[in-house]
Amino acid sequence: MKAIFLALALIPFFCNDLLAAPCTPLPETGMGIEYDPGFLHRTGLIRSRVSFENRDNLPVIAIVQNNAGNRRIMAVAIGPSRNVSVNLPIAEYSLVLLVGNRWCNMDSGFLDGKRIDVPGSLAVEEENTTRVLLHATGPSPEDLAASFEKSPSTVIARDEISGGALLLQQENGGYFVNGHVNRIPVLFQVDTGASLTVISRETADRLGMIDCEPRSFRTAAGTVTGCVGDISEIDFGNFRVRYVSIAVLPNFKGALLGMDILGRFTIEQHGETLRIMR
Repeated sequence: MKAIFLALALIPFFCNDLLAAPCTPLPETGMGIEYDPGFLHRTGLIRSRVSFENRDNLPVIAIVQNNAGNRRIMAVAIGPSRNVSVNLPIAEYSLVLLVGNRWCNMDSGFLDGKRIDVPGSLAVEEENTTRVLLHATGPSPEDLAASFEKSPSTVIARDEISGGALLLQQENGGYFVNGHVNRIPVLFQVDTGASLTVISRETADRLGMIDCEPRSFRTAAGTVTGCVGDISEIDFGNFRVRYVSIAVLPNFKGALLGMDILGRFTIEQHGETLRIMR
Protein backbone atom coordinates (compact mmCIF):
# COMPACT_ATOMS: atom_id res chain seq x y z
CA MET A 1 0.00 0.00 0.00
CA LYS A 2 2.86 2.39 0.87
CA ALA A 3 4.57 1.55 -2.43
CA ILE A 4 1.39 2.38 -4.38
CA PHE A 5 0.98 5.69 -2.51
CA LEU A 6 4.63 6.58 -3.16
CA ALA A 7 4.26 5.83 -6.86
CA LEU A 8 1.12 7.97 -7.07
CA ALA A 9 2.83 10.79 -5.20
CA LEU A 10 5.68 10.81 -7.70
CA ILE A 11 3.43 11.03 -10.77
CA PRO A 12 3.06 14.84 -10.66
CA PHE A 13 6.83 15.27 -10.54
CA PHE A 14 7.36 12.99 -13.55
CA CYS A 15 4.54 14.76 -15.43
CA ASN A 16 6.11 18.15 -14.77
CA ASP A 17 9.42 16.88 -16.17
CA LEU A 18 7.69 15.51 -19.27
CA LEU A 19 5.74 18.74 -19.84
CA ALA A 20 8.73 21.05 -19.36
CA ALA A 21 9.97 22.68 -22.57
CA PRO A 22 13.29 21.22 -23.79
CA CYS A 23 16.45 23.27 -23.53
CA THR A 24 17.62 25.02 -26.70
CA PRO A 25 20.90 26.68 -27.79
CA LEU A 26 21.54 30.16 -26.46
CA PRO A 27 20.36 32.76 -29.03
CA GLU A 28 23.18 34.61 -30.75
CA THR A 29 23.83 38.25 -29.93
CA GLY A 30 21.22 40.45 -31.60
CA MET A 31 18.71 37.66 -32.13
CA GLY A 32 15.30 38.83 -31.03
CA ILE A 33 11.93 37.27 -30.28
CA GLU A 34 8.76 39.26 -30.98
CA TYR A 35 6.01 38.27 -28.55
CA ASP A 36 3.65 41.05 -29.62
CA PRO A 37 4.27 41.76 -33.33
CA GLY A 38 0.87 43.40 -33.67
CA PHE A 39 2.00 46.14 -31.29
CA LEU A 40 5.57 46.35 -32.55
CA HIS A 41 4.53 46.71 -36.21
CA ARG A 42 1.41 48.82 -35.71
CA THR A 43 1.41 51.66 -38.19
CA GLY A 44 1.28 55.27 -37.07
CA LEU A 45 3.40 54.74 -33.92
CA ILE A 46 6.52 56.82 -33.31
CA ARG A 47 9.56 54.70 -32.48
CA SER A 48 12.88 55.44 -30.82
CA ARG A 49 16.11 53.57 -30.32
CA VAL A 50 16.98 51.55 -27.23
CA SER A 51 20.64 50.55 -26.95
CA PHE A 52 21.55 47.64 -24.65
CA GLU A 53 25.22 47.73 -23.63
CA ASN A 54 26.40 44.59 -21.82
CA ARG A 55 29.53 45.39 -19.80
CA ASP A 56 29.38 42.09 -17.91
CA ASN A 57 31.30 38.91 -18.76
CA LEU A 58 28.08 36.83 -18.90
CA PRO A 59 25.45 36.65 -21.66
CA VAL A 60 22.15 38.39 -20.99
CA ILE A 61 18.64 37.97 -22.37
CA ALA A 62 16.69 41.23 -22.02
CA ILE A 63 12.91 40.82 -21.95
CA VAL A 64 10.86 43.96 -22.60
CA GLN A 65 7.36 43.79 -21.11
CA ASN A 66 4.42 46.16 -20.84
CA ASN A 67 4.69 48.53 -17.89
CA ALA A 68 2.41 46.34 -15.77
CA GLY A 69 4.83 43.45 -16.28
CA ASN A 70 2.13 40.96 -17.32
CA ARG A 71 2.74 40.80 -21.09
CA ARG A 72 5.98 40.21 -22.97
CA ILE A 73 6.63 42.53 -25.90
CA MET A 74 9.99 41.30 -27.17
CA ALA A 75 13.29 39.77 -26.05
CA VAL A 76 16.84 40.16 -27.34
CA ALA A 77 20.16 38.42 -26.62
CA ILE A 78 23.24 40.46 -25.69
CA GLY A 79 26.57 38.64 -25.45
CA PRO A 80 29.38 39.61 -23.06
CA SER A 81 30.90 43.01 -23.89
CA ARG A 82 28.47 43.44 -26.80
CA ASN A 83 25.95 46.13 -27.71
CA VAL A 84 22.56 45.63 -29.38
CA SER A 85 20.10 48.31 -30.50
CA VAL A 86 16.38 47.88 -31.10
CA ASN A 87 13.57 50.24 -32.08
CA LEU A 88 10.52 50.38 -29.81
CA PRO A 89 7.29 52.39 -29.95
CA ILE A 90 7.21 55.40 -27.63
CA ALA A 91 5.93 54.10 -24.28
CA GLU A 92 6.97 53.02 -20.80
CA TYR A 93 7.99 49.39 -20.34
CA SER A 94 9.21 47.06 -17.63
CA LEU A 95 12.48 45.16 -18.09
CA VAL A 96 13.50 41.65 -17.03
CA LEU A 97 17.06 40.33 -17.38
CA LEU A 98 18.04 36.66 -17.58
CA VAL A 99 21.74 36.14 -16.88
CA GLY A 100 24.01 33.12 -16.42
CA ASN A 101 26.17 30.57 -18.25
CA ARG A 102 24.06 27.44 -18.84
CA TRP A 103 21.12 28.47 -21.00
CA CYS A 104 17.94 26.41 -21.22
CA ASN A 105 15.00 28.30 -22.76
CA MET A 106 12.89 31.43 -22.45
CA ASP A 107 10.70 29.84 -19.78
CA SER A 108 13.47 28.45 -17.55
CA GLY A 109 16.21 30.97 -18.34
CA PHE A 110 19.76 30.05 -17.37
CA LEU A 111 20.01 26.86 -15.29
CA ASP A 112 22.81 28.38 -13.22
CA GLY A 113 21.69 31.98 -13.45
CA LYS A 114 19.18 34.49 -12.21
CA ARG A 115 16.11 36.38 -13.29
CA ILE A 116 16.39 40.06 -12.41
CA ASP A 117 13.36 42.33 -12.42
CA VAL A 118 14.83 45.76 -13.08
CA PRO A 119 13.24 48.38 -10.82
CA GLY A 120 11.62 51.39 -12.41
CA SER A 121 10.32 51.91 -15.94
CA LEU A 122 12.17 51.73 -19.23
CA ALA A 123 10.89 54.98 -20.75
CA VAL A 124 11.27 55.14 -24.54
CA GLU A 125 10.97 58.79 -25.54
CA GLU A 126 10.80 60.67 -28.81
CA GLU A 127 13.99 62.52 -29.76
CA ASN A 128 16.04 60.49 -27.25
CA THR A 129 18.03 57.29 -27.44
CA THR A 130 17.65 55.22 -24.28
CA ARG A 131 20.85 53.47 -23.22
CA VAL A 132 20.48 50.45 -20.97
CA LEU A 133 23.84 49.91 -19.29
CA LEU A 134 24.32 46.39 -17.89
CA HIS A 135 27.19 46.00 -15.46
CA ALA A 136 28.28 43.66 -12.67
CA THR A 137 28.43 44.83 -9.06
CA GLY A 138 29.87 41.50 -7.83
CA PRO A 139 31.03 38.04 -8.97
CA SER A 140 27.61 36.30 -9.12
CA PRO A 141 24.91 36.46 -11.82
CA GLU A 142 22.51 38.13 -9.36
CA ASP A 143 25.00 40.98 -9.08
CA LEU A 144 24.08 42.24 -12.55
CA ALA A 145 22.66 45.77 -12.40
CA ALA A 146 21.02 47.97 -15.00
CA SER A 147 20.94 51.73 -15.33
CA PHE A 148 19.20 53.95 -17.86
CA GLU A 149 20.70 56.94 -19.63
CA LYS A 150 19.19 59.33 -22.16
CA SER A 151 21.02 60.98 -25.01
CA PRO A 152 19.75 63.11 -27.90
CA SER A 153 19.28 60.86 -30.89
CA THR A 154 21.53 61.47 -33.85
CA VAL A 155 20.54 58.35 -35.76
CA ILE A 156 17.02 56.99 -35.34
CA ALA A 157 14.70 58.80 -33.02
CA ARG A 158 14.89 62.27 -34.56
CA ASP A 159 13.99 61.48 -38.14
CA GLU A 160 13.67 64.26 -40.66
CA ILE A 161 10.83 63.23 -42.93
CA SER A 162 9.58 65.14 -45.92
CA GLY A 163 6.86 64.26 -48.39
CA GLY A 164 3.08 64.10 -48.67
CA ALA A 165 1.29 60.93 -49.78
CA LEU A 166 2.34 57.98 -51.91
CA LEU A 167 0.01 55.66 -53.81
CA LEU A 168 1.28 52.22 -54.87
CA GLN A 169 -0.47 49.67 -57.04
CA GLN A 170 0.01 45.98 -56.35
CA GLU A 171 2.44 44.27 -58.74
CA ASN A 172 3.10 40.52 -58.79
CA GLY A 173 1.51 40.13 -55.38
CA GLY A 174 3.48 42.93 -53.71
CA TYR A 175 4.08 46.67 -53.55
CA PHE A 176 7.27 48.15 -54.95
CA VAL A 177 8.70 51.66 -55.01
CA ASN A 178 11.89 53.15 -56.42
CA GLY A 179 14.20 54.85 -53.97
CA HIS A 180 17.75 55.53 -52.87
CA VAL A 181 19.98 54.64 -49.95
CA ASN A 182 22.52 57.44 -49.57
CA ARG A 183 21.81 58.24 -53.25
CA ILE A 184 22.44 54.65 -54.40
CA PRO A 185 19.35 53.62 -56.41
CA VAL A 186 17.35 50.60 -55.19
CA LEU A 187 13.92 49.11 -55.77
CA PHE A 188 12.21 48.66 -52.41
CA GLN A 189 9.57 46.05 -51.74
CA VAL A 190 7.19 47.31 -49.06
CA ASP A 191 7.13 44.68 -46.31
CA THR A 192 5.01 45.40 -43.22
CA GLY A 193 6.12 42.03 -41.81
CA ALA A 194 9.80 43.05 -41.68
CA SER A 195 10.93 44.82 -38.52
CA LEU A 196 13.99 46.36 -40.22
CA THR A 197 14.71 47.84 -43.62
CA VAL A 198 17.08 45.48 -45.46
CA ILE A 199 19.57 45.88 -48.28
CA SER A 200 21.86 43.44 -50.04
CA ARG A 201 25.56 42.96 -49.34
CA GLU A 202 26.25 44.29 -52.84
CA THR A 203 24.42 47.55 -52.09
CA ALA A 204 26.20 47.85 -48.73
CA ASP A 205 29.56 47.48 -50.50
CA ARG A 206 28.59 50.25 -52.93
CA LEU A 207 27.70 52.41 -49.93
CA GLY A 208 31.05 51.70 -48.33
CA MET A 209 29.44 50.53 -45.08
CA ILE A 210 32.29 49.70 -42.71
CA ASP A 211 30.87 50.07 -39.19
CA CYS A 212 28.20 47.35 -39.34
CA GLU A 213 27.27 45.56 -36.08
CA PRO A 214 26.95 41.73 -36.53
CA ARG A 215 23.41 40.47 -35.92
CA SER A 216 21.52 37.20 -36.35
CA PHE A 217 18.22 37.22 -38.22
CA ARG A 218 15.43 34.68 -38.50
CA THR A 219 14.28 34.32 -42.09
CA ALA A 220 12.06 31.92 -43.99
CA ALA A 221 15.22 29.99 -44.88
CA GLY A 222 16.39 29.79 -41.25
CA THR A 223 18.77 31.83 -39.13
CA VAL A 224 21.38 33.88 -40.98
CA THR A 225 24.12 36.22 -39.78
CA GLY A 226 24.13 39.74 -41.16
CA CYS A 227 24.73 43.15 -39.67
CA VAL A 228 23.07 46.48 -38.88
CA GLY A 229 24.62 49.82 -39.77
CA ASP A 230 23.72 53.50 -39.80
CA ILE A 231 23.12 55.58 -42.90
CA SER A 232 22.33 59.24 -43.38
CA GLU A 233 19.40 59.11 -45.78
CA ILE A 234 16.77 56.92 -47.43
CA ASP A 235 14.26 58.19 -49.97
CA PHE A 236 11.38 56.40 -51.64
CA GLY A 237 8.66 57.88 -53.81
CA ASN A 238 8.26 61.45 -52.59
CA PHE A 239 9.47 60.74 -49.04
CA ARG A 240 12.89 61.29 -47.55
CA VAL A 241 13.95 59.89 -44.16
CA ARG A 242 17.25 60.92 -42.61
CA TYR A 243 19.45 59.22 -40.02
CA VAL A 244 18.33 55.60 -39.90
CA SER A 245 19.75 52.11 -39.34
CA ILE A 246 19.36 49.32 -41.88
CA ALA A 247 20.12 45.61 -41.98
CA VAL A 248 22.47 43.93 -44.43
CA LEU A 249 21.83 40.27 -45.27
CA PRO A 250 24.08 37.86 -47.16
CA ASN A 251 22.74 36.08 -50.24
CA PHE A 252 19.91 38.61 -50.40
CA LYS A 253 18.87 40.38 -53.58
CA GLY A 254 16.97 43.64 -53.75
CA ALA A 255 15.78 45.75 -50.81
CA LEU A 256 12.95 45.62 -48.25
CA LEU A 257 11.29 48.65 -46.74
CA GLY A 258 10.49 47.53 -43.19
CA MET A 259 8.47 48.78 -40.25
CA ASP A 260 11.37 50.75 -38.75
CA ILE A 261 10.66 53.18 -41.60
CA LEU A 262 7.03 52.41 -42.46
CA GLY A 263 5.97 52.66 -38.83
CA ARG A 264 6.57 56.40 -38.99
CA PHE A 265 3.81 56.75 -41.56
CA THR A 266 0.10 56.07 -41.83
CA ILE A 267 -0.58 53.17 -44.20
CA GLU A 268 -3.96 52.41 -45.74
CA GLN A 269 -4.83 49.62 -48.14
CA HIS A 270 -7.89 49.73 -50.37
CA GLY A 271 -8.17 46.76 -52.72
CA GLU A 272 -4.93 46.60 -54.65
CA THR A 273 -3.88 50.17 -53.76
CA LEU A 274 -1.56 50.99 -50.86
CA ARG A 275 -1.47 54.56 -49.59
CA ILE A 276 1.45 55.80 -47.48
CA MET A 277 0.94 59.17 -45.77
CA ARG A 278 2.82 61.29 -43.29
